[in-house]
Amino acid sequence: MRSNADWCRLTPECSGWGCRLLTILPESLPASPMERGALFSRVYRLAETIGVLSCPHFNESELDRLVEDDKLLLLMKNLAKDLQI
Repeated sequence: MRSNADWCRLTPECSGWGCRLLTILPESLPASPMERGALFSRVYRLAETIGVLSCPHFNESELDRLVEDDKLLLLMKNLAKDLQI
C-alpha cells in the first residue's frame, strides 16, 4: 500500500487536490464564490465517484482550503496548459 505523501501528489511540483487520481484542472481562476463552489463540487463529486473519499490518506476537508488557494489553482491551470489537457 502506498502511503507516501509524495505518491499522492498530482505531479512532483504540484500537490493538486491531495490525490493524484483527482485530475480536474481549472481552465481559469474562479472569479466568484459561486464559481469556486462549482469547482469544489466537481472535484468532490469525482472523489466520491472513484472512491478517493474512503482513502485514509485523503483529507477531504482540505478541498475547502485548496479551492480558495489562487496560487495552487493557477499552478494547476498552467499544468493543464503544459500537458494540453
